[in-house]
Amino acid sequence: MTINTKYFLEANQLKRQGKLEQAIALYYQAIELNPNFSWSGLTQRYYI
Repeated sequence: MTINTKYFLEANQLKRQGKLEQAIALYYQAIELNPNFSWSGLTQRYYI
């Protein structure tokens, strides 16, 4: 599991808990680390 995937999954968990600001911060961290990361496969498996 890449760090981007880890951030993505953790952000999804925070979102489900209603912690939207924390979730958004993790999404941004993942994007900053790798702006070319392919989110398309993840969004099909893990609904944002």
